[in-house]
Amino acid sequence: MADKFNFQNAIDKCKEAWSIFQKDMVNYGLTILLGSLAVSATFGVLSGPVMIGILKAVRKLQNDEKVEFNDAFSAMSYFTPSFLLSLIIGAVVGGIIAIFWILTIVIGAVTRGCGFCFMYPILVLVYIFSASIGQIIYFRGLLLISEEKASFGDALKRSVNWIKSDQKKAMEFFVSIILASLFMIIPVVGGIVAVGMIAIIATLYYDDDKQDNKKVSKKDVKQTESK
Repeated sequence: MADKFNFQNAIDKCKEAWSIFQKDMVNYGLTILLGSLAVSATFGVLSGPVMIGILKAVRKLQNDEKVEFNDAFSAMSYFTPSFLLSLIIGAVVGGIIAIFWILTIVIGAVTRGCGFCFMYPILVLVYIFSASIGQIIYFRGLLLISEEKASFGDALKRSVNWIKSDQKKAMEFFVSIILASLFMIIPVVGGIVAVGMIAIIATLYYDDDKQDNKKVSKKDVKQTESK
């Protein structure tokens, strides 16, 4: 039973993320705002390095350090791998949504509107699912690039494999993203909070995974020594 999905774990992660967010809410929020403006101004080109900068700000929050506005621009050295990761994930997620949107329009036209009523809810579900899975791969990939110096290809592969190998935590991560995204109901500020929360949640799951790997490694060493 311990290996099965637990909704409460997802809620607890959100609570922990909110607690970390509040450590320096104003500076962290302004960092996300400035980063978002830079990403918009460059039509998404800087999304990768800016998000790594925000993840670095998360580390500061975890270490009780003060977040600075320029943290959003502190990871430009990771531009190439983070840009490629952003490009590929954005293209795949956007392609999936585009295909279902076209199907929705075509079916709606053929059925004179009746099919649209049926397809639109499916389109919304596809958007939520694909966007959330994309964020899991994206954030884990960026953390691997920035903290383990992984290449673009290695980060992408390991992030996808993590979802396959640890479906329980991946599902909890997925639900945590959905819960954090509810903040987006609030105009402007809600979007900033949602991005900040998801970045923290991603870091928490990444840290949990590293801790689990350390425990497994220690267990393997003990078993080897006992033999």
